[in-house]
Order: sequence, then structure tokens, then C-alpha cells
Amino acid sequence: MKTHHLLLALVLTGAAPGAAQQKIMPSEKVLSPEQEQAQKGIMLLRDSVLAAQSALRQLERDYQQAAPRTLESRAREIADRCAGAQRTVPVARALVSAPEFVQREMVKGQQDMIKAIDRTNATLGDCQTTFAPLAADGKGEEVRAYGNRRAQPLRKDLERYDQAVHQAAQALDLDVRTLTKAGKAPV
Repeated sequence: MKTHHLLLALVLTGAAPGAAQQKIMPSEKVLSPEQEQAQKGIMLLRDSVLAAQSALRQLERDYQQAAPRTLESRAREIADRCAGAQRTVPVARALVSAPEFVQREMVKGQQDMIKAIDRTNATLGDCQTTFAPLAADGKGEEVRAYGNRRAQPLRKDLERYDQAVHQAAQALDLDVRTLTKAGKAPV
């Protein structure tokens, strides 16, 4: 019997540290309908912008080794993703601008987010006009020579939207975990 009790005591003491190490995940933040609507708009555009950023990063990574036809395809993919993201702008802007927030900090956060959406819209337009012509046959070497120089400022401007998302999340008291769930742009 004594051996059995000793074994039981050892097992129980070994289980206690494991239970203490378990993380307690807080429940998701409860948002007002206005906050939920703004968050949906922010996330909609964020996901599209991440796709465009991913295409720009892929060009930056592959331009030296890729064949000219592949570079033309990369330019077409960048132009298409920027165009796709730009098509989400009106919906995202409407979702963010529609709620009527009362608190001054939230109103300012909403206005700042709308400005960020408008800046991002302009960048996406520049992205399309820059890379759509580079997708034409015979432009692969031009993409190799100048594509990265053209892609880097666009990518940096799109990264400003990510910064605006985090600032808006604080100002509008949104669920940051939901907004950042996608993480970095897939490459």
C-alpha cells in the first residue's frame, strides 16, 4: 500500500506544474455594432492589401533568377492584385465611415482610418498604372531592371495601411487579435 500511495503522490505532483503552465486565453472582445462594422471594413481592405504586398515582395525576391516571361507574369499578378484591392476600397470605406461614433477619440480614429483608406486607394492606383504596362510581352527585362525600384515605394506605402490599422484598433477600441490574425503577408 505504501508504494501505491508514493506512486500516486509522485504522479499528482508531476501534474500540478503542467496545469499551472496552461495559458488562460481571454475571450474575444465584445464590440458594439458600430465597432464591428468598422472592423469588417478595415479587415476587408487589409486582406486585399496583404495580397498586393505579397505579390510585390515576390517580385523583389525573385527578380534576379526569374526568366523574362516569369517577370512579365509577376508584373501582371501585381497589377491584378492591386486592382482587386482597389475594388474593395469603396466597400471598406463605406463600412468604416458609416458608424456614428460619439467619443472624440473614436471619431478621430475613424477619420484617420478613412484618410488611410484614401491614401491606400491612391497607392493601389499607382501600383496598377506602374505594373500593368510591364506585364506586356517583351517587358521582362524592363521588369528585371526597374521593377524593384518601382515596387519598393509602393510596398512601403501599403505598409503604412498596416500601421493605420493598428492605430485605428486602439482609437476605435477594436479587437486587435482579430485584426492581426492574418499576420504577415504570405510570400
